[in-house]
Amino acid sequence: MDIAMVTRTIQLILAPVLIISACAITVGGLLGHYAAISGRLRELTRERLEQLREDSAHPYTPGYTREHLGEIDAQLPDLLRRLRLVHDALLCAYSGVAVLVMDMFVIALAVVTGSRGAATLALGSFLLGTTGLFLCALLAIAEVRTSHVAVGDAARRVAAIGTFEVTGEREEVHP
Repeated sequence: MDIAMVTRTIQLILAPVLIISACAITVGGLLGHYAAISGRLRELTRERLEQLREDSAHPYTPGYTREHLGEIDAQLPDLLRRLRLVHDALLCAYSGVAVLVMDMFVIALAVVTGSRGAATLALGSFLLGTTGLFLCALLAIAEVRTSHVAVGDAARRVAAIGTFEVTGEREEVHP
């Protein structure tokens, strides 16, 4: 193997590195997002437990406490669903990276042996790794959409607090 062939082999092996680098940036963002959602879930469950503890001490629950518990109960399933989407996106990204790293070895094997089968396997593993990253992107898109809808729903629920029915029409209660 001459120096030109070694240089070409190294260039071929490093091709997946660009995709892996882009994926690392994406994974960093997703991990931060995962941590934020997890933190919010912990915070809401703590708030809910505190509210329930206060309710057991005071059996006549004020309206605010009931509203607050209702808001928490509405948010928890959405946050769990969003956490699962980010979790699945991370698994796809990590799987894609693992396949692309394996692909680097398969590319080297294909070049060294000159095997068409190894070359086909290299292409297939490259496409499989890229598919993992594509699925990661789709799941991240679904989570962003779910987050947008959840924030809108929460804002509408909070905006509805303090309204009551008067002759069939909703009126706002102004303090």
